[in-house]
Amino acid sequence: MKPRRRRSKQRHLAAIEEARILLRAIADSDCDLLLTYLQVYGIYSKSSGMVEELKPLFRLPGVYIDSLSLTDEVRRTIKDAATQWLKANSK
Repeated sequence: MKPRRRRSKQRHLAAIEEARILLRAIADSDCDLLLTYLQVYGIYSKSSGMVEELKPLFRLPGVYIDSLSLTDEVRRTIKDAATQWLKANSK
C-alpha cells in the first residue's frame, strides 16, 4: 500500500473510532446529547467524505442539524440511530 493511501486509511480509522466513542456515549445516555451529536457531525463534516458510513446519522426523519430542537422524539431518534449504527459497525 502506498504511504499516501496508508495515511488516508489511518485517518479514516481514527475518525471512525472517535465517532464510535461518541456514539457509544449517546447510546448509553452518558453525555450531553446535543453537544455529542454535533461533535459526531463535526467529524463527518471535516472528513471531506472520508467517513461516508456516518452519513445516515444525519439523514434522520425529523432531525435537522441546522435547526436542532431536542424534543423527546428527537432525542429518541438520535439515540436509536446511534445504537443501530454501533450494531452495524461493530469492530
